[in-house]
Amino acid sequence: MIKKEYVLLVVLSTALSLIAVIDAFGQLTRERANPNAPVELTFMAPRHIQVMTVEPLSKGELHYSIMHTFGEIGSGPRNAWGIDYGANVRMSLEYGLRNQFSAYAGRSSMDKVFDGGFRWHVVQQTRAGATKSRPVSVSLQGGFGYNGSDYGYLETDYAFDDRWHGVGFVHLARKMSEDLSLQLSGGAVGFSRVGLETQVFDASSNIYAGAMFSGRYKVSSRLALTWEIMPRFSENVSLTVYGGGLDIEVGGHVFQLYIVSSQSLNDGYLLAAESANDLDGFRLGFNINRIFAL
Repeated sequence: MIKKEYVLLVVLSTALSLIAVIDAFGQLTRERANPNAPVELTFMAPRHIQVMTVEPLSKGELHYSIMHTFGEIGSGPRNAWGIDYGANVRMSLEYGLRNQFSAYAGRSSMDKVFDGGFRWHVVQQTRAGATKSRPVSVSLQGGFGYNGSDYGYLETDYAFDDRWHGVGFVHLARKMSEDLSLQLSGGAVGFSRVGLETQVFDASSNIYAGAMFSGRYKVSSRLALTWEIMPRFSENVSLTVYGGGLDIEVGGHVFQLYIVSSQSLNDGYLLAAESANDLDGFRLGFNINRIFAL
């Protein structure tokens, strides 16, 4: 004969199991605690090929980036299609001062430019069904650059005040689906002095402007196709910047492999420096992105 204690134990266990199942089902059907939560991971990293994105850093996060372009593909097999020469390297750090505001600093080997600036994410896209609908993300970017090259060979003095440029961008992006993200960026840069000694494409103007259409399409959870197209609007800078490649996420790193028509890696020179007019002038390049939580 079954003891009453065993019956009571079975009944109690069954009741607790039913309560757990009901609670789990309730969690599955419960609405989000914050229906206006922003869309996450519009892009895999704060940098997309050569342009910044709307992807923010949280407060206390540090983004370390290494960017590298090689020489022109048209240099041929003897130079490993540009890998042997013509490199431009930029290393940078960006720190999240607040959840929507970050500051960055970097250095490029082209013209030995030191640059710095900020990104402010004024609007973040919300999920479908949000009570406060925000269909796009909007970020503002402002910065400066300092040309650190040695111009001692020039007949005229290259003074401290001659070496600066200021740059500004507005970035608008939308995560169309879990796979497709699109971004439109507009920017302008002003140089205190330009000349044939710099890598600026046309030395007849101190101000340059352009618009960048870029995007990515995920083909798997860790792999995405990427592209950028940037027509430039300055009177004597008519060549468009093109780029395309792959984003690969591996162990907390985002590797970006690409081919681009512009050697430039900092934002000011992207608007003003030369871009290839045929495939021979394109270059192989890569970025390594890593975000640390401090």
